Amino acid sequence: AAELSLSLLEASKTLEKNKDKTEHELFVDNTKIFFSLMGNLKKDHKGFWWDFYVPFFAAMESAGHTETFGYYIWLSKNNVKVNQWLDKNDSRIKQFSKWYEDYKR
Repeated sequence: AAELSLSLLEASKTLEKNKDKTEHELFVDNTKIFFSLMGNLKKDHKGFWWDFYVPFFAAMESAGHTETFGYYIWLSKNNVKVNQWLDKNDSRIKQFSKWYEDYKR
């Protein structure tokens, strides 16, 4: 189901509603959907990835931090729009950081 979803998410990039979105905006949109889906599929799977990574990313999406995470990890691309978003959303970055620190405990 996860592999099929990835294929569908990739195909969704060509939909009319997504034609004006940047590569990064599509990444964030698809990541939100994927993290949520993986959280729903977790109950049927076991293993390191399912027990360690999936709960973390599903919790991140559930807490509303996937968009911030998506912009943060794109910092290395030195994209103007990404940098502008980060500059305007300092409070969201701080909230995400606090959530992460609380999650680690």
